[in-house]
Amino acid sequence: MPDDVNHFSHRLQPLQDIYFHSEHLREDELLRGSQSLTYLLWSITILILLLAAGNFLLIRIAQQDRDSSRFAIHKCYGASNKHLFYQLLGEIGLQTGVILLLSCILTYGLHPYFIQILSPEHIYPFELFNLSNFVFVGFICLIMGIICSILYFHFKHHVSREGVRGMLQPKPQQINLSKILTILQIGIFTSLLFYCTIIISQINFIKNKPLGIDTEHILQVGWFDNSRSYQPLKEELLQHPGILYVCNGMSIPFTYIPSIEKIPLLSEPEKQVDVVCAYGDEDFTNVYKIPIIESQEFTPIEFNPSPENNYSSTTDVWVNKKFVETFKLDHPLGMILNQQHSVHYRITGVTEDFHTQSLHYPVRPTMILPPSTYLLLIRYQPGKRQEILEYLQDLYLSRNPEYIFECKEYNYSDLYQKDMAFMELVILFSLIAILIGGMGIFAFAIFMVESKTREIALRKVNGASERQIMLLFNRQFMTKVLVACVIGLPIAYYASRKWLENYAYRIEIQPWIFVLTIVISLCIVLLVTNWQIRQASRNNPIDTLKTE
Repeated sequence: MPDDVNHFSHRLQPLQDIYFHSEHLREDELLRGSQSLTYLLWSITILILLLAAGNFLLIRIAQQDRDSSRFAIHKCYGASNKHLFYQLLGEIGLQTGVILLLSCILTYGLHPYFIQILSPEHIYPFELFNLSNFVFVGFICLIMGIICSILYFHFKHHVSREGVRGMLQPKPQQINLSKILTILQIGIFTSLLFYCTIIISQINFIKNKPLGIDTEHILQVGWFDNSRSYQPLKEELLQHPGILYVCNGMSIPFTYIPSIEKIPLLSEPEKQVDVVCAYGDEDFTNVYKIPIIESQEFTPIEFNPSPENNYSSTTDVWVNKKFVETFKLDHPLGMILNQQHSVHYRITGVTEDFHTQSLHYPVRPTMILPPSTYLLLIRYQPGKRQEILEYLQDLYLSRNPEYIFECKEYNYSDLYQKDMAFMELVILFSLIAILIGGMGIFAFAIFMVESKTREIALRKVNGASERQIMLLFNRQFMTKVLVACVIGLPIAYYASRKWLENYAYRIEIQPWIFVLTIVISLCIVLLVTNWQIRQASRNNPIDTLKTE
């Protein structure tokens, strides 16, 4: 068997797996989903459910005296523990059913807005009865059962066998459940706040990072011409005073998987390096303002198959600095690189490094090859966009009236559409979590202040000022925030590092982000609790002691 025979392998893939497992396909050939985004949204949803469950527990615990007294009275009239559990389960189940109904109505109303974020080009209908929704409802029922069990054992702990008399002298609480829930809630929304800060910083970083090319003021026009008379067309376009450069080539950065050539190393021919292929003529670097390090005359593709050179052809290419470094070329100009299929590449120019893909990928060895397509890249003067568009459209339709004029420009969202959707959804869900967490903290503040009214009155009688009382209670909340940050921030830091690994170019997680997260968390918590504490500290201590 000859040594130059190529071997290929194929494998089959179920259609149901392609949506989330399609890395081997070109991105422009198939709509693909983000499995990591799906998992993240599920995780945030579960966190929000936990926050809501924590809020519900805090409110019920704040009503402990009423519920425990009701339990005690029922016990006096002979109600069994099983009856009390079912009664509590029925109450929580009814409330959960009403909330689920309202949630379905709200989700149906907001569905079009979520679609615009997640999948604006491929709208899918809202389906109420499907497996995912049934799983979600089952999960809600599981949480409801857990909440009911926690409340049942909590109230049972405070109701002795003597009934109401035992309730008047309850046993001291071994574990303060309300404090644990408050710290958990603060920890969750602190983690989400930290994660949001990292995401926003990274998106701003990739949006403003120089790509090594200038993508502004460039129009990409697909030009159909039977005569294939590119050079006369180029000269005609350059006659327009608003057009600076015209190039035949492919636009960059690529929004799809680029063409790759495997080229063997000169020192180790058995090793091959993946090289990205960009396509453009001699004005490609002028259109994109790519700095040139050194160059010779850029010549078109040259076919010279003959018996003397084993029927090979030679193509003149330009390469970037990364290519030169990877292949360790001391004098790259004029160097001929052998490639498979009887194609040789002759280096006639070297440019600075530039990005051909999104910043998820590092700068790779790149060749600029003569184009094999007919796609115009036009750089125009700033402020002349509308004028150039009208000129190109009129010229195109005058020559090709049977075809539709199509023009594109570089769009930041084309490369980072999923990243932008990811950021918007995380911020939205985080705001919801912070709102729910704030409501839980407010409930705990009410519960704490009501349980401390006698203490506040006694301190005021003994000369404590309103400011001193507020500082005393705020110190307790500040301690909870710091404990929550100690628990939540390491988890958020780990999750942020894992997410940043998706980018070849990423921010460093600076200490100021930790400090900012702690400060904002403190401000949110103190803003929620200060009003209630202030109201309690302003009450007349004599009236309070009379009622107590």
